[in-house]
Amino acid sequence: MDANTIDYESIGQGIKAIRNNNGRANGLVLNSNDSMDMELLTDTTGQFIQAPSFMQNLNTYNVAGGLEENQALVGDLGTIAWGVLPEGGLQIDIDKSGDAFNRGQIKNRARINSDFALTNPKFIAYIRPTE
Repeated sequence: MDANTIDYESIGQGIKAIRNNNGRANGLVLNSNDSMDMELLTDTTGQFIQAPSFMQNLNTYNVAGGLEENQALVGDLGTIAWGVLPEGGLQIDIDKSGDAFNRGQIKNRARINSDFALTNPKFIAYIRPTE
């Protein structure tokens, strides 16, 4: 889906595309700034605009990284598969050196080698600005 900005209409168009492929949208992933901009939408009198009813059926996830502003993902998020690759797998390092441990400070670092796949790409709509 292409849109000039993330708004209820662009999200609705994404849901429409998924429904046309016999899918059901259950989730929405938004950049944190876009999410707040949508919550702050007002009409010409300054009253907050109520979200359309289709938004009530979506679990909304706000992310600070990974999605740029004016990008969103709507669809059946259960069709996104995530797997940990055997090469590298998951590594967690804990640093308790020095007296940091005595002050209740532990440095953690996790590294993971993983991959994502769409089990049914027709059930996901990527919304982005028109080029």
